[in-house]
Amino acid sequence: MVVPSVLAVFAHPDDESLSAGGVLARHSAAGARTAVVTATWAADTPRAAELAEALRILGAGEPRMLGYADARVPQSAPGCARFCDAPLDEAVRRRVPYHSECRTTSPFAGSPSRERPSMPNLMPALPSGYEARPATADDVPAIHRLVAACERELNGRVHADPGGIAADLSRPGMVMERDTVLLHDQAGQLAAWAWVNRRSEVDVHPRHRGRGLGAALLDWAETRARQAGDERLVQTVPDKDTPATALLRSRGYERWPRPVEGPNSAPSQGL
Repeated sequence: MVVPSVLAVFAHPDDESLSAGGVLARHSAAGARTAVVTATWAADTPRAAELAEALRILGAGEPRMLGYADARVPQSAPGCARFCDAPLDEAVRRRVPYHSECRTTSPFAGSPSRERPSMPNLMPALPSGYEARPATADDVPAIHRLVAACERELNGRVHADPGGIAADLSRPGMVMERDTVLLHDQAGQLAAWAWVNRRSEVDVHPRHRGRGLGAALLDWAETRARQAGDERLVQTVPDKDTPATALLRSRGYERWPRPVEGPNSAPSQGL
């Protein structure tokens, strides 16, 4: 039995012991990969040493500290921004790598007959002038700009935020090296992206539409989903996005008939 990994994120040292010490210790004792990220205090302060000892007792590995200052204790990280004042993009970039680091390994790992191919082996042919690679934590701001451009074109306003994109990239079981893909043009600008993890999202920048990128990414998402053993793939597309809706209908997608609660819910409207 594979024991799920645990990554706990707290604002201050000692929060891990006071708020979740029992949970962390129990999971560690069961063999889970267990880790703690702390937003405030620097690694060379006395609280960092206290945190390291607490994590040793809890079996939660080494401290992972973002290094921001506590709002009321400037000496917690001299010369550094307070966590409450930090730009969201920056805080997300610092945190996201730990999500990938602390995930459980693939259930297919160590089984050559079921080894999962890498993203390039799944990627269909692209139009000339585009290159594909997996996303990384550092790509969150660029992905947000892409998604914002798509929303602005469709709705005249932007709802997405970098934190939401980081959350998508941190979905349980997602491995960015296999479950995400970015397409860049010859100038190195992000033209489109997609992720798949039971659900899927595909976004193509308005300037790059009509070139087959959406269809190529949909091919990739469907192939990746089948290869991961998923029998159904949910795409969330507003009805007013008529080109995307037409593409999905041409592939046999159907409107989800009713809202379903839960983290992998299908939309109540649209495809």
